[in-house]
Amino acid sequence: MKSMSFVRGALPFFSLVLACGGESPTENSADEVRTIDCPVSVALELDKPILVEKTPTKFDSGKAISAAADQKRIALALETAGSFEGPSFDLILTTKANSKCNYVSANSHSPTAPTAVLGGTSAKPVFDVTFGDYHYVSRPAYFSKAGLAFEKNAKADVLLKLSTTAASNVTIGTAAVSDVAMTPEADAIASAVTKLEALIDRQGVGTGTHDVEKAYGKKPIDAVKAYIVAKYGENLEESISYREEAEKLVVGDDFAGTLTAQAAVDESLANISAWLPEVEFGTPVAKRLDEVKTLLSKMEDAGATFGFDGLATSHCQQPTAFLLVISSDAKVVHGIDLSPCQD
Repeated sequence: MKSMSFVRGALPFFSLVLACGGESPTENSADEVRTIDCPVSVALELDKPILVEKTPTKFDSGKAISAAADQKRIALALETAGSFEGPSFDLILTTKANSKCNYVSANSHSPTAPTAVLGGTSAKPVFDVTFGDYHYVSRPAYFSKAGLAFEKNAKADVLLKLSTTAASNVTIGTAAVSDVAMTPEADAIASAVTKLEALIDRQGVGTGTHDVEKAYGKKPIDAVKAYIVAKYGENLEESISYREEAEKLVVGDDFAGTLTAQAAVDESLANISAWLPEVEFGTPVAKRLDEVKTLLSKMEDAGATFGFDGLATSHCQQPTAFLLVISSDAKVVHGIDLSPCQD
């Protein structure tokens, strides 16, 4: 079981690293983070650290800690960390570059506010939060635009980092990743959405304008309405007409709504097959479309419902077929561009 984890707390002075245990492979490239899937925001929480009883005498590399100044820093770090509560951060995505996604505080523009980088690889992502001289480095099992997901009961190693090299790391304790609210079903939906977006972007002529919004409603149509407000603003919401259980998605018009599960499959296949190469890297189009059907089926089996956004546009600023995947458990709505254009 995986659960979304949100982090809380900030510490000034020494360079602490929280390195979460537990890793799980993703469908992304093994040698870089797929930045299109980076969360639009991250709220990450850890429980109060449990510290070692004795001051470490060796670096994690096995080398003895001989410098008196280093010994004092470690001892003071342990004493200071004893007063820490569970650290937490609310962060928003700012830039993507060099297979990394960069984040800043959602609550403060101060130069001393926390920042973070999502790097590592897609198979082994690393989320490194910096606040003052402290670093909180977690290793999510999985990530998507909706957030970071950790294995249930994941622990974080609390490290003191005495320099910029890994050889200077010293473990001084552990902290549990807070078990907040991503159910296995919600995680399965996010995983299938990410794989479908990757298939579309890998096979298509350009990158899709996929997105995700925090949106929830007691009924799927209410979640669609919340998504429209989150994406376009409240003023536009009043001019949009909504349809429930539609058999066709609308493109280029002020309509949004829900789709039947069969319509979601039919519309996805129709739009993707319109530009999908007959054969790519030796794989026929029929097999690619089977992959699309399988992923949509996994979403439905995990409890997803479907919708459409008729106002959506591509990177070319042209109307585009835009499928909505409603994940009630995660309280998000994923948007998938079914007809990407050349960036």
